[in-house]
Amino acid sequence: MSIQTGFDDYAFFKESEDSIGSAFQKSDKIVNGEITLYINTDNIDLSLEKIKKAMGEVVQKKTQISEEHGFFALFKDISGNLMGLWSKN
Repeated sequence: MSIQTGFDDYAFFKESEDSIGSAFQKSDKIVNGEITLYINTDNIDLSLEKIKKAMGEVVQKKTQISEEHGFFALFKDISGNLMGLWSKN
């Protein structure tokens, strides 16, 4: 089920009543390798520490989206793939 969030460039889909299961960002262009997967985590800071220890690179530290929509961070894995983390807190 698609939900309204006030973020016009995204389409969000619920996993359950309490959480967002996935989201897609609107793009005017299609470019190979520009899909960013987000991983749900209970603790972004702890996850980023584990990523750094595993030779990943933090691209954007924990950043608040809004009080309602939680936080995100971005990192590159050891192959250079851009990925994201999401947490309610």
